[in-house]
Amino acid sequence: MDPLEFEKRTREKRCIEAEKKNLVGPEGKIGTILKYMGHEIVEHTVGDASMFDGDSNSVLGIMYSSTPGVNAWLLDEPPEEAKNAVDMTSSMPTMMARDALGNEIPEPEGEEWTTRKYIEDFRTKTIGMCWDGMDVGVHMEIKYLEESQTLSVRWQGYLVYKEVAGDLRLYLPADEWESKVNHFYEQAKPRGLAVRKRAEEARKEEEEKIRKGFLRKTLERWGVIK
Repeated sequence: MDPLEFEKRTREKRCIEAEKKNLVGPEGKIGTILKYMGHEIVEHTVGDASMFDGDSNSVLGIMYSSTPGVNAWLLDEPPEEAKNAVDMTSSMPTMMARDALGNEIPEPEGEEWTTRKYIEDFRTKTIGMCWDGMDVGVHMEIKYLEESQTLSVRWQGYLVYKEVAGDLRLYLPADEWESKVNHFYEQAKPRGLAVRKRAEEARKEEEEKIRKGFLRKTLERWGVIK
């Protein structure tokens, strides 16, 4: 059999199998675990606002995440001057004003006063979601990255499942990791039901608020119609 044809047939079988097991997509078992049991991956950018690069929206290329397992510099070798920008700038000496007798005048306080031109900037951006099974003693990780639209599962460090924008790219079926997915999916389902219930209640409350507001405005304009 032609290798390309063999791969095509194998991929089709794996796609059908993954669909039957309800693994695929944000509403599948993997996506449900991530949505209701995972946490956001947040990327932080810190530094002097005047040092921002307009093209990259980063401070001299320094960006990192505080999420466990993701906390690392995205650049291999960030510039040393960029690493120390905050400490170096905040420690710069400023001229102290003195009165007629030579006594130092304290720096003025309040948001409208400043004797330093330095302004520290702190920005955050959510770049995805992550669920780490190590928190409960299971060596499995589920991750979704927004930029690449990649949903992946790693079991004991090995990539066993991957889909990109809903398209299945890799699937290595095995009971040892799929049984864990089924287990945690059963834990995630009631959480999802509770979230959806609260969302529905909030929606109804908002609709009722809008309805009452509309009636109030109608009465204010036209009064009660007998």
